[in-house]
Amino acid sequence: MLVISLHDRISGHAGRVRVLDRFLSYAKSKPDVWFARKDEIARWALSHGRTHRSSFEGPRTSPA
Repeated sequence: MLVISLHDRISGHAGRVRVLDRFLSYAKSKPDVWFARKDEIARWALSHGRTHRSSFEGPRTSPA
């Protein structure tokens, strides 16, 4: 999964827009690339049973 965040004052420069356009054109040309919103990804993951707890959650402890 690749997430690209863009800030209008930084990424809005002509040279950066051209590079982004080239990358998006390249990615769109690949048959297995899917452009999706977060809600679409979550819906897909839930329907395909591909969810798991993050390893950053830490160990679960039982109440004393």
